[in-house]
Amino acid sequence: GDRAVVRFFSIDDPNGSQLRSFRMDRKWFPAHRCTRDDALGLWPCKDLAPGPAPTPDKAASTAYPHFSDTQISKIVPSLVQVSFDMPYSISGITERNYHGTGLILDAERGLVAVDRNTVPVALGDVSITFAGTVQVPGRVVYIHPLHNLAIVAYDPKLLGTTPVKAAKLAVHELAAGETVRIVGLAAGSEIRSRSTQIADVEPLELPLSRTMRFRDSNLEVVQLVNPPLDYDGVLLDKEDRVLGLWSSFAYENGRELVQDNKGISIDLVSEMLERVRNDRPLHSLEVEFSVQPIASAREFGLSDEWATKLALHGVSRRQVLGVERLVGGAPASKMLQQGDLVLAIDG
Repeated sequence: GDRAVVRFFSIDDPNGSQLRSFRMDRKWFPAHRCTRDDALGLWPCKDLAPGPAPTPDKAASTAYPHFSDTQISKIVPSLVQVSFDMPYSISGITERNYHGTGLILDAERGLVAVDRNTVPVALGDVSITFAGTVQVPGRVVYIHPLHNLAIVAYDPKLLGTTPVKAAKLAVHELAAGETVRIVGLAAGSEIRSRSTQIADVEPLELPLSRTMRFRDSNLEVVQLVNPPLDYDGVLLDKEDRVLGLWSSFAYENGRELVQDNKGISIDLVSEMLERVRNDRPLHSLEVEFSVQPIASAREFGLSDEWATKLALHGVSRRQVLGVERLVGGAPASKMLQQGDLVLAIDG
C-alpha cells in the first residue's frame, strides 16, 4: 500500500527516462524481482519476501477555492474526482484506467454517485480526490445492474476538517426547454461549467454489444442544446439543486467503442441511494421496451378504446411501450412475446 518514486526507461527509448510514483500492490498480483540473465537471454524472477503490514491512511484536510460565481461555490464541495483502476479485463471491458466526476450523496457515510463509464465493475481500486489536493482510497459499494450508475464510498475520517457537503437533490420530471447549468470536473480536477437548455428527453437506444459489456436500456435521457462533451458532471437548477447527472455512456458500435455524454434524471440516483442505505433488493421484469407512436400501434391491433386512453394519458408524447427483447430464462419470457404492447400496469 505504500508509495514510492522510481525513475525508469523503456526499451524503445533507452536514452530517455521517466519519473513515476507507484503504489505497492500485493492484492491483485504477486511481487517479483527480475534480473536479466545475458547468458540465457531471459529475465528470471524471484518472489519478494512478504512486506510489512500496510501503513494506516493518515487524515488530511483541505479547503475549497472561492469562486465569484456563487452557484459554483455551492456545488463544488459536493463534487469529487473519482479514479478507478482495473487489474484484469472482465465483463467484456479491456480498458484498465478510468476517471470521472462523482457526486457526494451522503457526507456522513461517504457515499458518492458515479457513472459506469467511471466505475464499470466492482473489481478494482478506487481513489477519490477532493478539491484537487487531497486523495483518499475508496471502495465500490454498488454497481447498478440495469442502468449507467454506481456508488463508491470513502472514509469521512480521512478528510479531517475538509468542508464536504452532500448535494441537494431535486426530483421532478425534466422537460424540453428547461434551463439548466452543467458543472463538472475536467482532468486535474479543473472546474468547468456551462449554462444551456434541455433540448429533448428521449428514450435511450444503444446498439447491441458484441461482447458481455454492459449496455443500458429502458431509460429516458436528457439531450442538451450545445452540450459539453469533454467533461461529465451534474445538472443544476436555479436554486442550486441537482436535477440530474451529466454522465458518460460507453457502448459498442460495430467493432468500435464509443463514448457519449447524456443526462440522467436524479430520481434514479435517489432511488439507488435509498436501496443502498436500506439494503433493499432490486426487482426487474427483465424486459427491454421500445417506444412507438399510437398510429403505428393501431396497425398491430391496438383498439380505438385503448388508443384514446393512451392519447389522453400522454398528452405531449402519444406513444405506446412495446416489448423489444426478453431475457432468456426470466419468468417474463414465459408470459410475454416480442412485439407485445403494454397497455396498463396495475390497472
